[in-house]
Amino acid sequence: MTLRPRAPNDDTRDLVNRWRKNTHNQSASHSILIFLAIFLAICTASHATAREIPAAVHPSGHLPQERQDAPATRHNEHNVSMHFSNVEITQLLQQLARMTGLNLVMGAGVKGKASLHLQDVPWQEALESIIQSQGLAYRLHGQVLMIAHPDTIAALQTQTLRAQREAEQQRPLRTAHFRTHYLDVMRLVKALGNESPSGDQVTHAQYPILSARGHLLADERTNTLIVRDTAVHIAAVADLIERLDIPVRQVMIEARIVIARQNFTEDLGVRWRGMGRYSQQPDFALGQADGLDVLLPSSANTPGVGQMAFGYIGRHIAIDLELNALEAQGYGEIISQPKLITSNRTEAVIRSGQQLPYTSLDSDGNEQVEFKDAVLALQVTPEITRDDKILMQLKINKDARGELTRNGNFAIETNAIETQVLVNDSETLVIGGILSSEDMETLSKIPVLGDIPWLGALFRHSAQSREKVELLVFITPRLLRTDEQAGLAGEFADDTSHTQYLSYRSNGGR
Repeated sequence: MTLRPRAPNDDTRDLVNRWRKNTHNQSASHSILIFLAIFLAICTASHATAREIPAAVHPSGHLPQERQDAPATRHNEHNVSMHFSNVEITQLLQQLARMTGLNLVMGAGVKGKASLHLQDVPWQEALESIIQSQGLAYRLHGQVLMIAHPDTIAALQTQTLRAQREAEQQRPLRTAHFRTHYLDVMRLVKALGNESPSGDQVTHAQYPILSARGHLLADERTNTLIVRDTAVHIAAVADLIERLDIPVRQVMIEARIVIARQNFTEDLGVRWRGMGRYSQQPDFALGQADGLDVLLPSSANTPGVGQMAFGYIGRHIAIDLELNALEAQGYGEIISQPKLITSNRTEAVIRSGQQLPYTSLDSDGNEQVEFKDAVLALQVTPEITRDDKILMQLKINKDARGELTRNGNFAIETNAIETQVLVNDSETLVIGGILSSEDMETLSKIPVLGDIPWLGALFRHSAQSREKVELLVFITPRLLRTDEQAGLAGEFADDTSHTQYLSYRSNGGR
């Protein structure tokens, strides 16, 4: 028996159609309600976020962006402006890290909220303001910014230093030889440490530039420094040697000591500046001229002697020709013309004079003859400035034979002055005002008749006079310019010690 479904009648069809229609209307209404609920939730969340963060973090002069791909060095370039109210500290730090291109690591103790208003400040100041307000600390290592509790940061730094020291102890020791070319090796040892070694020819010492295991030897005979240490510390020594072992600039000092008579300086064209009168009380006078600044201490050992004056002669004047011409005319006499070369900031001494004998008694009461110097001494310490002017420290001492004392010895009169003078290269400084007396004898006669024996006395006349003369000191400093610096590369190319030293520089001490 086969069962077949019965065809639905009209009433059944109407009932099914009404059920389907009602079901479709309910599904549509339910879908609309779900969509509205989601939309309202999104709007509510957006409104809450807008109230919580009213302004974005952005570098000054740029529009805010959701995300910026900054280069690795960008955090060193920008200022930032930040305006926040009651915001989580983690959100502030994340925004700041994004804008500076840094990688951020935050510890578990980084929490809390902050409000701030910063306008166009460096990002480092903004970071410090944020973490200090929460009692935190930070550590920047390369491109990684770590923020945590201060104890955590301190412990991390201690651990890092301990690891570095342990790694330093494991590094192998190397030996390097450095032969200096312009610097004395003992001065180099002094520069490396705190004290200058003395005594033995070869010196062993510990110095701050070396590690705890490092040491050095200085051989004064060969001017060689031997260093044994790790490659990093040897590279540091090599860098210091490169800075110190350079040619020292030199100055040639030309001095002319002249006895001048009346109108000598006027005829020579000396322009005087800075007059200082001797007195017991210190008195300073400042003289200025084109290319010359003078600070004069006006006190001297002997008061009331006269004036000490400073002047200058421009480099365009041929000083030697002028002096020789005036000497030929009888206006003066060149008594000394020393010339020497000294290094920058190294004292040069020029002395000209005589030794005076005097008698004294020894411990047994016997007379003995000794000598004292009565000289004109000039001590010059030149210092080359950056603009190639020369600052000279001057010490001038003028001794002269004085009156005869009761014990038969001559007294020595002394005049001294110390000053500082700034002159241009090749300009001549003139120091005057050192007065003395000179005995002169003038002979006048009738030619031929005055030379006749016995009868010639009737046709000639002699007169003695005492004339005051002035001692002038002309000082001309000249900078020596050589091509030694340019030739160092060829000189060092054949030096194995220097080649080794350069290899440490190029390899970064590895």
